[in-house]
Amino acid sequence: MNAVTSEQIKNHAVVVDQGSGVLVPAMTGQYAYVLTASHNVRVNRHDPKVLRAAGDIQVTMPDGTRLPVLAVFGSGVDDAALLLIAGVDIEPIAYASNSIQLDDRAWLAGYPHNRRGREEAQIRTFKCEITDIDRSDFCIETSSFANYGEVVGVSGGGVYKQVDQEWLLVGIEYSMEGREEESQNWLKCVSIAVFDQIIASNKYKDVALAPVLPPFLLNFLNLLDQTFPLDAFECRDTRRALRDTLQELARGKLTSDCPSPHSLMQKFGDRLLVHGNPRFRLADKKLWLSWLELLIVSLLVDKTKEVNDTYIDDLRKRRRLLYSGSTQEWTRFMEDIAHSNFDGLDPDGIVLISNNRDAPPSKTRSKIRIDKLVTDISRPSSPQLDIDAPRKPTTARTVVHLDGLHADCIVRREDDYVPTGEFDQTAAIDQLSETYRAAIAQ
Repeated sequence: MNAVTSEQIKNHAVVVDQGSGVLVPAMTGQYAYVLTASHNVRVNRHDPKVLRAAGDIQVTMPDGTRLPVLAVFGSGVDDAALLLIAGVDIEPIAYASNSIQLDDRAWLAGYPHNRRGREEAQIRTFKCEITDIDRSDFCIETSSFANYGEVVGVSGGGVYKQVDQEWLLVGIEYSMEGREEESQNWLKCVSIAVFDQIIASNKYKDVALAPVLPPFLLNFLNLLDQTFPLDAFECRDTRRALRDTLQELARGKLTSDCPSPHSLMQKFGDRLLVHGNPRFRLADKKLWLSWLELLIVSLLVDKTKEVNDTYIDDLRKRRRLLYSGSTQEWTRFMEDIAHSNFDGLDPDGIVLISNNRDAPPSKTRSKIRIDKLVTDISRPSSPQLDIDAPRKPTTARTVVHLDGLHADCIVRREDDYVPTGEFDQTAAIDQLSETYRAAIAQ
């Protein structure tokens, strides 16, 4: 586990009374969640039906900061509890409810009691393998443990599986297999799917509980101040003026009729992703920043008055944004792009690519050449037709990387936007419109 990933896991790990827990976002501005083992918050450890009152449960960050608990919900069947936490702004965490297989490598992270007698509790991580899967439970085996004292307190800690250089939260540990005097190498865990069930069957203040998704998915405007970073600009004043111009355009046009990121996620699902990307990528912030930037560019080019569902459907016929969680150069996964779903895209429509990479790509545009990238596409892979399978384009497609498009149209043309006097927003919008229109038309 590299240093960055370890730090991310630590930021989400909390102490729940005598146990551990994982702090995750909820798609609401009212609260976040802590996922933990329910025996950590029971009145009687062996009675899963009676949980302590929210005010009697102490949740703390490793630095000792206490997190107020608003409500507590338990499974009643599995050793799993969901705590609603007030006043916390937590970064998203990769999360999946059905992504484990036997022999998968994993990590367990929690706060054993023998690391709590200091100013700050010290997290510990353990290498392990998934060794058994049964309904909502699975087991992990580790060679890291020596005795009971190294394990007690970890209960409620997160179990993470590695997927493409990222650690995916897949479960919560809740029990040791061995007796206290024995070596503790086998631990029982509950699947993340159980917490989805708790959320689906409960309410807070007569409102259904929010899904475990980042709050920015509620509204595109939540992301607006992070769009168009233009980091390579030399003139800070021009950079600020252009960003303000683009963002003000969005504030004026993205009204209440504009679909939310979450509604687009529900409507289009995997069709938003480059072929082969796992579904949890739909919650990546970079995907929705790219969608917002595409909407702003389209406002410039199309000069539309508002963005609504009808406009989105029309936009996807002409400009299809596909996202990959890959941090590589986008040309490295061109064949996956070619296998993506292009249903409904006009023959002369363009494909815009975004991926989880901060730097602009070395190459901005390319062509998907089917005869070059896809072998024998005329022969079906099986005798049965899979109507949900991605459709391969029948002709060459123009493919443009969105970050590269911004670099070509704004960053590398910085001098075109430097004002000789006072910055003129109207002139800047006209210049941006013509530049993007010409670039898209190539």
